[in-house]
Amino acid sequence: MDKTSFKMFLSRKTGQKASAMDVSLTENALTWTCNLQSNKTPVKSICTEDILAIHPVKTGTDVLEPNMLTYRLFFVEHFPQRVMRMESIALSLNSSDAFSFLTKINNVIQGSQRPRRLLVFINPISGRKKGTTVYRKQMAPLFRVCGIELNVVVTKRRQHISSVLDEYDLTSIDGIVTVGGDGLYSECVDALLRKQHPNKDIELDTPTSPVCDIPVGIIPAGTGNVLVEFLNGTKDIETAVLHIIKGKTTSSNVAGLYQNNKLTVFAGLVLGFGLCGEMVRDCEKMRWLGPTRHSAPLRAFFQRRTIDLDVTSTQTSTTNIKDSVGQKCRLSGPMYSLDMWVPTLVNGPRRMKPTFGDTSLALHAVHKCSFVDHLRHLLKVNSRQSGCFDYDFVKTIQGTGFEVSLQGSQGSTRKYYINHDGEHTLLTSPTFQVRLHQGAIKLFGTRA
Repeated sequence: MDKTSFKMFLSRKTGQKASAMDVSLTENALTWTCNLQSNKTPVKSICTEDILAIHPVKTGTDVLEPNMLTYRLFFVEHFPQRVMRMESIALSLNSSDAFSFLTKINNVIQGSQRPRRLLVFINPISGRKKGTTVYRKQMAPLFRVCGIELNVVVTKRRQHISSVLDEYDLTSIDGIVTVGGDGLYSECVDALLRKQHPNKDIELDTPTSPVCDIPVGIIPAGTGNVLVEFLNGTKDIETAVLHIIKGKTTSSNVAGLYQNNKLTVFAGLVLGFGLCGEMVRDCEKMRWLGPTRHSAPLRAFFQRRTIDLDVTSTQTSTTNIKDSVGQKCRLSGPMYSLDMWVPTLVNGPRRMKPTFGDTSLALHAVHKCSFVDHLRHLLKVNSRQSGCFDYDFVKTIQGTGFEVSLQGSQGSTRKYYINHDGEHTLLTSPTFQVRLHQGAIKLFGTRA
């Protein structure tokens, strides 16, 4: 797009006196300069990818000049901590320039890969039970401004998303949005990837990994909201909405849990076994407490029981985690837990940094240790502090798959649980496998 210049009157606030400006539009930016300044210093510049919508204004205090055409331009304003807000500005220009300006702005908006139709799933009991309120007050108005059509489904039971997607024509939408926590996202991803397979019984040795081209957006209305923070750098709701509206996506991995060679569930954030599975199971019993239920697993921690395990990385992979045990290798002996984060976590200056779409999956095995050291480790992991896996009793191996076997479990009445994205599943086999599915899902949002 060649640079085009216009003379306009602009006002940032309703009722504010308009200022005469020189406005230029290029392929990358919309810039306005006060034409009373001799040096023509730019007053404001907006990246074209941050322009969201433009609407005509016919009456009211937004009309700046009676003999000119007035429009309100909506755009993204960036703030510290990676927070974004929708802002707007009223602008008036001569009718002779209006058509050209409006055409160029609409070409910018429509030329980008932005969603026009979205399917929205709301979990009304997630987190503090404010999912529907978040949608009504913080989501719907922004989508309405940008002309995005929404088909809203309020979930009523577990696996409700699966029953909806089984019959849904995905070609009629440009994306899916979950309003809830990490568990709702996990349920959506599991249903989407299963829909890609004619045979729902996906086997471990299926030659092709499931891949879904329908992007998924996450609105943080749950308790943890970990994945959306990993992706956007913040748990801010409006920022998450604006990432979806802008339409940029990030390729993300998924881990498949398999028992008896059949898929049990897909996970998009974390798979955990042992203590972490028991803690999530205890949390689920107290779901009626809301976010405070996360104090419930203290009993499981105080009882911390080791499990005699044999762990093997089933496929080799180059590791990028410092002090890992190696490539294809084996761990065995009594362990408290196994944790596998789907976005790879590496040490940052202060906090762990997530890597989406990595070529391998890291498994962190927690061996016997003192109560105090174990508590310190768990607190660091919970807050994602840098160095949270840098303990002598935490061994890390990396690969594109793992096989885990319980040793001496025959005849035992003890039940074992697996944590998948904050939900739990009862282990039904003494051996289970985990397989990495690289780039299986697209997420609305970017780390850049």
